[in-house]
Amino acid sequence: MKKFVWLIIIVLLAGILRFWHITQVPPALNSDEIAIGYNAYSILTTGRDEYGTPHPLLFRSFDDYKMPVYVYLVAGSMKLFGYGDFAVRFPSAFLGTFTVLCTYLFALELLKRHDIAFMSSFLLAISPWSIHFSRSGYEANVAVFFIVLGSYLFMKGLLRGRWLILSSLSFSVAIWTYLTPRIFVPLLFVGFAAIYRRELWKQKIYVVASAIVACMLLYPIAKMSLSPEGQMRAAGVSAFANPDDIKKSALRTMVDEKNGQKLFTVFDNRRISYAITFLRGYFAHFDPNFLFLDKSIEKYRAPDTGLLYLFELPLILAGCYVLVKKWSKSSATIFWWILVSPVAAAFTLQLPHPVRTLVFLPAWQILSAVGFVASWEKLRRIRWILVAVIFVSVVYYLHQYFVFLPVEDASYWYVGRREMTAKIVSYEKAYDKIIVSNTLDFPYIFYLYYLPVQPAVYLKAGGTISGGFNEQGNHFGNIEFRSISTSERDPLKKILFVGTPAEVFKKSLVVDTISYPDGSPAIEFFE
Repeated sequence: MKKFVWLIIIVLLAGILRFWHITQVPPALNSDEIAIGYNAYSILTTGRDEYGTPHPLLFRSFDDYKMPVYVYLVAGSMKLFGYGDFAVRFPSAFLGTFTVLCTYLFALELLKRHDIAFMSSFLLAISPWSIHFSRSGYEANVAVFFIVLGSYLFMKGLLRGRWLILSSLSFSVAIWTYLTPRIFVPLLFVGFAAIYRRELWKQKIYVVASAIVACMLLYPIAKMSLSPEGQMRAAGVSAFANPDDIKKSALRTMVDEKNGQKLFTVFDNRRISYAITFLRGYFAHFDPNFLFLDKSIEKYRAPDTGLLYLFELPLILAGCYVLVKKWSKSSATIFWWILVSPVAAAFTLQLPHPVRTLVFLPAWQILSAVGFVASWEKLRRIRWILVAVIFVSVVYYLHQYFVFLPVEDASYWYVGRREMTAKIVSYEKAYDKIIVSNTLDFPYIFYLYYLPVQPAVYLKAGGTISGGFNEQGNHFGNIEFRSISTSERDPLKKILFVGTPAEVFKKSLVVDTISYPDGSPAIEFFE
């Protein structure tokens, strides 16, 4: 009973940290959240996305073709809570909270120790990495929930085979939720199958049934992955698509051939270059500066903080020592999880990347928990120091997140777009045309979401015409969303331009300004 009470306290703590002021911090919805929210609203009210496609399995959105699970979850959330920011972020916060519970269950099933399981769930509950992505509508965060749930069910299935079918179902949903699991989940399962091959052999009937379930659920996604639409997102973030690397490889080949050193052209092969690029991207995700300090991409962390607490570094090292010294299948499971987590991200740009490696969770926390319990048992005299360090670290992180993030990182969260929409509406009748610059990162979707424009009306008017950063042709009434320049000015028409401060023709032409919380200009309205 006491253990049950402690578990409830940890889950409640996780819920509070993920739901408290969720619509105020982060200070606004980012562009992906807005796109998910409006498409969910459109699905809920019309059964079609913003392009008019009925119940799609891939949402075109900004030509990044989003996976469907989170969009449909938000549609259900809007059905329950109504249209708004809370409904968009609710699925992520809710499932992020229950990932903490699943972490306890998985760690307990894996290591058979309540103390390590409790500490694993507690460390995930207070984790900066988990909190940050649980408080926004990130598909990756929901995918982590289904991966952890699937892993727990897999462990249960080693003794009771029917759980393997549910595990297969959960892993399949994870793959339908975000792109990273397409690579991570199969690699994780290959490791699980190798580690627990004897146990699986005893459950071979259920293994076959689970494989059939997975094939049925994943066949459509395999088919879509081969289509141009399915490959567009991967191509857009692929590090291998860099023309400079290909050009460099070809140039080195020419130099070696010119110097009569044909033998060395084997090293100029672009595949060698790709391998080096992959290894560079892979190992970048184990950089302590990325994990524990403030060197990850700024919009994916609180100011001056890491993705993991600094106090977790010695605990992780201690955990590694304990698991290697007492090597077991559990040790192999945790290390394999950590080793394959960066593989999918290593192929991409903007590395190291916290979103594409969110699948690291909760392996780091379980490893830290092993180290914590071992330290707690061995270092009795300094227990209070360890508790104090954890407390101060959490307080510092929460202060940075809730106080400074809304101010210092306002631009990353598209602060001002709600106000922009309101001002556009107020100016609409005073001008013949309003042109909103696409340098504001998909301004049309913010207008649709914040007004909001009824999806049925929008689709009747033609819906979205083009996606991507260079969108052209999207419009609603006399409001156009496209690139702007001085050539757009027309002495016979009264035109209002909306863009960034850098796009203003002359300061004297500015009629209105929207500022960030620190007072710097965010969006300018000019004639």
